[in-house]
Amino acid sequence: MDENIRTDILLKTAKLYFEEGLSQAEIGKIIGFSRPYVSKLIMEAQNKGIVTIKVHETLDTETSLEKKIRTKFNLIRVFAIHSKLDENSQYKIANHAANYIPSLLQNGDIIAVDNGNTLYRCAKCMESQVDLENITVVQSGGCFTNLSYPTYGESIPFLMAQALNGIGYFYPVPAIAASPQVKNCLLEEPYIRHVRELQNQASVALFTVDSLSMGSSSNVVNSGYLSEEELDTLVENGVVGSVFDHFIKNDGSIYSAELDEKVLSLSLDELLKKKYRICLAQGRAKYKAVFAALRKGYINILIVDEDTAKAISIMANDL
Repeated sequence: MDENIRTDILLKTAKLYFEEGLSQAEIGKIIGFSRPYVSKLIMEAQNKGIVTIKVHETLDTETSLEKKIRTKFNLIRVFAIHSKLDENSQYKIANHAANYIPSLLQNGDIIAVDNGNTLYRCAKCMESQVDLENITVVQSGGCFTNLSYPTYGESIPFLMAQALNGIGYFYPVPAIAASPQVKNCLLEEPYIRHVRELQNQASVALFTVDSLSMGSSSNVVNSGYLSEEELDTLVENGVVGSVFDHFIKNDGSIYSAELDEKVLSLSLDELLKKKYRICLAQGRAKYKAVFAALRKGYINILIVDEDTAKAISIMANDL
């Protein structure tokens, strides 16, 4: 049988079975083949990629744990991702987010994205969305240097834009400037000013949090912005983490206006204006920072591992 003719038969069989819901016997009568042969055609269509079947894990269900956190903090949605001992929870969180986020988007949307390994994995997992148009993905967290590990800040917007049929923008500035004067000079650059405008126009923010627990690894320390002693002072004064590189206390408020004036990442006031404020976080060490961000309203969609969700739920009992 000619290959083109066979492809047409496979396509017709797949449409009748998967789109119109006909039985294999009914399809056999239409195309002139036996039911067992129709079954083989359906399998061949799947093997050749004419048909793809995708399972969306519990996107439309909600556990009691997820509901408790959602209602407590008046969120749009919570996903507490369960992982087995031999599974990579960071990958599962990233993959879940990659499947979910496109369902929120409309043509012309702008997405402000943070840095980090979880967000990089999310961008890598995101499949091509041919139905979307004119999507803009803009890096909104400043760059960290002198690190022995990547934060993927320059890669994330372009990978995600490629999947979403859009354009990506890099934000080539340090996360924290040496002084407010240096920050203001950087913001006068025409390209930087344009990127900032896109950040502020974004309707979606996708970010993670950085934990500042005693002894934990922190980008701001490892890149030289703060010393270990300065980090300890922050923690002693109630700082639990950072959101878009802004240091927050356990109630979600900004720790120091003076220090915050040097941060070049998306401002928390601008973050609060976004329609969707999506936080991805993996690891129990981050639960205090996530909890603080929830209290202040910086998050309205939360995607975390189940253990972190349980820790947040316990803390919520004391509010």
